[in-house]
Amino acid sequence: MNENGLIYGLEERPPLIVAGALGLDIQTTSYLVSMSLFVSGITTGGLAAIISNMVIRIKEE
Repeated sequence: MNENGLIYGLEERPPLIVAGALGLDIQTTSYLVSMSLFVSGITTGGLAAIISNMVIRIKEE
């Protein structure tokens, strides 16, 4: 973790690092990257929904 609290910087590519270390082929690597982006999107959307719900509840009280 760096001084900004980020585990990975903008120039780092964790799925590609993992795929390279495992010696995966291009199709498996592309699948791994796609799934990483998909899960990241779900996580971001879920966190946004939770925060929005908390803000709405605070405003109602």
